[in-house]
Amino acid sequence: MSEFTVETTQRLEVINVTREVQERVPPESDGLCVVYAPHTTMSVLIAETEDDLLEDYVRVMETWLAGSRPFKHCGHGNPNAEAHIFGALHGCSVVVPVEKGELMLGGFQSILLCEADGPRQRKVRVYFYAA
Repeated sequence: MSEFTVETTQRLEVINVTREVQERVPPESDGLCVVYAPHTTMSVLIAETEDDLLEDYVRVMETWLAGSRPFKHCGHGNPNAEAHIFGALHGCSVVVPVEKGELMLGGFQSILLCEADGPRQRKVRVYFYAA
């Protein structure tokens, strides 16, 4: 297992961590790479990173659950129920095949962290399982 830290700077933010993950894959290896964020208000996705699309992701994060307000969790002094629900619905890990030491992502795919309750310091864990 390898771990790195990401400092988020916004309440809602999408961060491409593909390079950081690739750096932790053993050279010339085949297997599976698991990327895991041990946080309940953040999700990990595989998606495209075109600039306008990144802005769209944030807009959807901001508005997706707006029709479900008010949330009971917010009554406990923690106004982040939407962040918890977003993280639960999208998941905190992804699995990527690895061939010859390279992540086998599609041409437009990247590994993204979706911060829903920032700014915060976040840990990302990378596990590699050899074939």
